[in-house]
Amino acid sequence: MDVLHASSEPLGFLAVRQRNPHGYFGGYLLVNARARPLEFHCTLPVQPTRAQQILYGATLIETVCGEMIARALLDKAAARPKLVLTDCAAVLAVRHWVDQPIVHVAAPALDADAAEDFTIPEMAHGESRYLQEVRQGITFSCISSYARDFDALRALDAFEGQVDLIEPFSRIVEALAEAHPRSRVA
Repeated sequence: MDVLHASSEPLGFLAVRQRNPHGYFGGYLLVNARARPLEFHCTLPVQPTRAQQILYGATLIETVCGEMIARALLDKAAARPKLVLTDCAAVLAVRHWVDQPIVHVAAPALDADAAEDFTIPEMAHGESRYLQEVRQGITFSCISSYARDFDALRALDAFEGQVDLIEPFSRIVEALAEAHPRSRVA
């Protein structure tokens, strides 16, 4: 029996990567219950200026990844999933500007993803302001003031067993590498 009937709503995956010296790149993939792409959007590189680095200080990564990149990607999408998963904790900052549940996904497979010299940006401060929940060996996090975002994890029940919650991030990184190849020296 086909289990596709469980949900017709898409699931969003949002990744941000850094590649020196080019800056930060973002990609947003919406998939259906079969993990087939419905939409894909990516950003041009965002390179913070020296003045921004000074003025934003420890909040620079959240500002670039969440406010600038993630917000632009979410605004660009035609479909609106009930839940957006991200593998970059700094993206959670976008939650202050959007009325859409955003949950961070942490798994060992994501740590090994350094394709094309892309790295997951890391924040400078601790994670004490996040709530965590572990499901099937994957750690999910959300900003504590948006604890109801964990309610959206129920939407994953329609996808469990059908969509790998880690694999789409690899597709995004590969697409970013394709869209933004490294500059080649002749």
